[in-house]
Amino acid sequence: MMPSFLTRLTIAIAAGVAAGIVALAGFGFLLFAVFLALRDIYPPAQAAALTGLGAIVLGGLIVLVARKGRTRTQPSKDLMATVVTLIGENLEADRSAELGAMIGQQAANWIRGRPALTSVAAAAIGFVLGACPSLRRALADLLARAE
Repeated sequence: MMPSFLTRLTIAIAAGVAAGIVALAGFGFLLFAVFLALRDIYPPAQAAALTGLGAIVLGGLIVLVARKGRTRTQPSKDLMATVVTLIGENLEADRSAELGAMIGQQAANWIRGRPALTSVAAAAIGFVLGACPSLRRALADLLARAE
């Protein structure tokens, strides 16, 4: 049992390292493409400096998002007490609406507290929806059914 686990672990680590190398090479080509595009507008030294600065800023944003993503907040005790109270009493229409409003408010507060993380998530979702028409249609169908 142990050798198969170690084999799978080794394969997973090797695949992760290989994927990281390929992603790094791809990022290098993207940076080179940015440099070539800027070289037509600016002198080569300035184009290289701008490309490097852009990469450093992108790296800083990634670190910022990673640090923000590490901290997990616990739901407030007031919200939890209200949820328990509302669930304990046979949820009537007005109480379920009150619960929905409270959960929505908690979600809004969570989003407002993490602007960098939510911006990156929104950009990623927009990129995926823009790149995949079938996913975009499925989302549109889902939203149409929800109305």
